[in-house]
Amino acid sequence: MHSLLHAAETSSAPSEADWLAVVVAAIAVIVAAVAGFYAKRSADAADKNVTAAERSASAAEVSAAIAKDSVSIAKDSAYASSVSANAAADLLRVELDRLHNEYEPKKNGEWLFVPHNRHPDHRWLQFRFKLDREYLVLATASATNDTVTTVCSVTPPGQPDDWWLVWVEDWSSDRDHSAWRELTLRFWPPQARVGRARPWNCVCGRQLDPGEGDTAAHWDFEVDVKPPESYDLMASLG
Repeated sequence: MHSLLHAAETSSAPSEADWLAVVVAAIAVIVAAVAGFYAKRSADAADKNVTAAERSASAAEVSAAIAKDSVSIAKDSAYASSVSANAAADLLRVELDRLHNEYEPKKNGEWLFVPHNRHPDHRWLQFRFKLDREYLVLATASATNDTVTTVCSVTPPGQPDDWWLVWVEDWSSDRDHSAWRELTLRFWPPQARVGRARPWNCVCGRQLDPGEGDTAAHWDFEVDVKPPESYDLMASLG
């Protein structure tokens, strides 16, 4: 009996190997728990990074859409500004042309013979006309083929309502037709005080003075050369 009790006590006591196994197992459990904790934290951080990245991508898409809309709005604004500027320029051009036409000399006048100051048997073929304001006036007569022209002398009136006189041709008593076919009168606003004329301006942007050479007139009109059939001395003095 004593032998049986001793054997039972000997078999129930844990050995050092058993204690070591228990410790190792406990450490393994603790390590696994710590690893699981950090793995979960890493997973949560990764989820947060993914969410932040998704939010950043969404914000970038919104910013891109806003930028695209801004570009479109800027283009529309530039186009509207261009249309407004063109419309304003068109209105200004219409007004300037209206003023230009308002200042344009009205075509009028008549042909007559006047006495010659040096030759009693000669007369001057003269064209006279009236203007409602002062101008710089140049006159040229052209032949039938337009290849030959002559500059005609122009005498401004002494009074505002008097005639402008264009001395076109020295006409001898044996003449029956003129050497010229057409008279061209060219007009500009007077840019300097000449005689009675006072300077004024037309702001339409066209040529303001004759310049050099055959420059374009600011206004002009043409009349056919038509010598009178008879010499009316009283008319020529009027």
